[in-house]
Amino acid sequence: MAISVVLYGGLGRYLPDGSEHVLLDYREGMTVGEVLDSLPIPADEIWMTSVSRQIVPREHILSDGDQVLIFAPVAGGGQD
Repeated sequence: MAISVVLYGGLGRYLPDGSEHVLLDYREGMTVGEVLDSLPIPADEIWMTSVSRQIVPREHILSDGDQVLIFAPVAGGGQD
């Protein structure tokens, strides 16, 4: 039983191997916040999390096999 975590916006740089995909052991009642806390990513580098194509808060309870997407803040797109 596992949770798949996919990192976007260069967040993989915070993991020892630079990977942007991580598998974590799942346990009953696990939340998105617990997943975030288990990774060595600074909180201010996390902009948004998504599960099943829905934006979710830290309190969201995960199910076995869920895929958690973690996005870094983005900038740009403005016109001068």
